[in-house]
Amino acid sequence: NILTPGGGGTPAGGFPAGGFPAEGFPTQPAQPQLAPELHYATQLGLLNDMGFFDPTTNLQALVATGGNVNAAVERLLGGGGGFQ
Repeated sequence: NILTPGGGGTPAGGFPAGGFPAEGFPTQPAQPQLAPELHYATQLGLLNDMGFFDPTTNLQALVATGGNVNAAVERLLGGGGGFQ
């Protein structure tokens, strides 16, 4: 790496030794945060169709698994909650 005149540890390209811009990464515009009930509405419907009728327990399972329905079912069955 060729350092800029005067030192400072910044290569001529303006990036510090780690290879990232000193200003950091550009940020994305903030996305509106949906309520979990809305964010996982489709998955909640699928769980309900499968016989898991406790919306609070179902939502907790979906949040814990990042919305993965298969993992949520495993979690619900393993914990014994939500199945009727």
